[in-house]
Amino acid sequence: MSSLCSSAIRTSALPVSPVLMPGSADVLIALEQSEVLRTGFLDLLRPEGIILLATTRIVPTGLAGSDYPDEQLVDSALSPYRVVKADVLGKALQLGDPGRMANVVMLGLLSTVAPFDAFPEEHWLEALRRASPQQAIWAANHTAFNAGRHMESRVAR
Repeated sequence: MSSLCSSAIRTSALPVSPVLMPGSADVLIALEQSEVLRTGFLDLLRPEGIILLATTRIVPTGLAGSDYPDEQLVDSALSPYRVVKADVLGKALQLGDPGRMANVVMLGLLSTVAPFDAFPEEHWLEALRRASPQQAIWAANHTAFNAGRHMESRVAR
């Protein structure tokens, strides 16, 4: 669909490669629906893993809306998996942000999902504060993170 942007976060008491091998991810996050259809994306998830899926649909420039994968195709591809759907962009817009903080809303949601829920909330907040120490940005990120932690999302399977 659009250009690929991928990040991996590995946590372990032992040194591990930052490269995800198939079947090794506890959680996969897609900030746009069609990302889950990328070749190999779903293969990264562990059998008991979970997918956090933003309900956002962004039709790439030059692609007809009718050529964009519909929700039924996405849901069909995800049918064997545990999925949490969340309107993180809508939540960011509701907070008065033009959408830049949707990823921080998703981060807040991630902080409630095992195994990441084992990290105390204050550790998440300290990491956010260090990433963006300017007071205005920190305040916006804090609000977005808390919105993600407390948002109602649709859980499938």
